Amino acid sequence: MLKLFKYNFKKFLKIHLILGAALIVNAIVLLILSQIRLEDNAASATITTIIGFFVSIFGLTQVLLIIFTFALTIINFKRKVLGDEGYLTHTLPVSKSAIINSYFLNALVYLIFDVFIIVLSSTIKSGFDFDVLFKTFNTAEINIGLTIFLACTLVLILYLTFLTQVILAFSIGYSKDKNKVANTILFGIVIYIVNQILGGILLAGIVGSLYIKGDVTSNTINNYLLVANIFYLFLGVISYTLINRFIKNKLNLE
Repeated sequence: MLKLFKYNFKKFLKIHLILGAALIVNAIVLLILSQIRLEDNAASATITTIIGFFVSIFGLTQVLLIIFTFALTIINFKRKVLGDEGYLTHTLPVSKSAIINSYFLNALVYLIFDVFIIVLSSTIKSGFDFDVLFKTFNTAEINIGLTIFLACTLVLILYLTFLTQVILAFSIGYSKDKNKVANTILFGIVIYIVNQILGGILLAGIVGSLYIKGDVTSNTINNYLLVANIFYLFLGVISYTLINRFIKNKLNLE
């Protein structure tokens, strides 16, 4: 599994390094521009426009970094496991679970890389100003540390759960003899609708609970975040289990 992971990791390392370097350079440029103070109104307006342009590129690159990790994982999985190249992949002396795990591990590692680069570049852009953050921790009336941890964990779980659901749609679609693409789209829509219904039920339960209680405390927020973490982790585990089932027992290669 580690050899397959290393292969996939190296395959997409270049694009991630390029985008990561672009973010860091952009952050440094923004930091330098933010230190410029001009008395001339026209020159000051020009600098402001340039800063606005680089800020837009900075935000766009951050989004692209996450999207590339997500999209490349799915494309690579479809091509190497479900597509024509799947015949070669499935002849490797590893279990089907190990093959699947290598792709998810690769996605997780690159997601951690993305988050690190985004945090680092944002820190550089802000001029390493931690005062606001420290003041927030010192003056917050809620348990901000636990809340941030649960919120970040939820984002991570949501990302991985959505990834497993998309791959599940491909796995089901490519288990069919004909119309693989159409079946993938169909099952993708079905999975999306089911996910929305279940998410709506969870949201309705939270809103209903808030209405009954009538107030929001730090413990209330953390409890709801914990419930959401468990809920979407459960959906992700179900999707992962079904992927294994279809890859092992019902995969019909092109």
